[in-house]
Amino acid sequence: MITKLVSKTLKVLMAIAIRAREDPTCKFTSLAHLLTEDFLKECFRELKRGKSPGIDGVTVGEYAKALDENIANLVARLKAKQYKPQPVLRVYIPKPNGDKRPLGIPAVEDKIVQMALIPLCQIS
Repeated sequence: MITKLVSKTLKVLMAIAIRAREDPTCKFTSLAHLLTEDFLKECFRELKRGKSPGIDGVTVGEYAKALDENIANLVARLKAKQYKPQPVLRVYIPKPNGDKRPLGIPAVEDKIVQMALIPLCQIS
């Protein structure tokens, strides 16, 4: 579902893409200004509930209990270039033939950042 906030972010990204095409010498040093608290909260709301927690053991529900504080902290770390994704939790899911399928489960915060970066990577 595209919200007004996501739509606004996409418009800014399209303007940046157009500018980059028109002036190949133009340098863009950061897109961090697009990773606002409101945008990351919207990304959080899109996460599926009831999924397994990542390596930190934090579930979506637990993260939501202090959402404003958690997102503010995340934005501060992103803008200060201090954000570091956590290792992905590796689990193995049994297959019908007896083999096991590897599955990587990222932490909730990493899922939020991944979701926020998708539109940044798709604009061309």
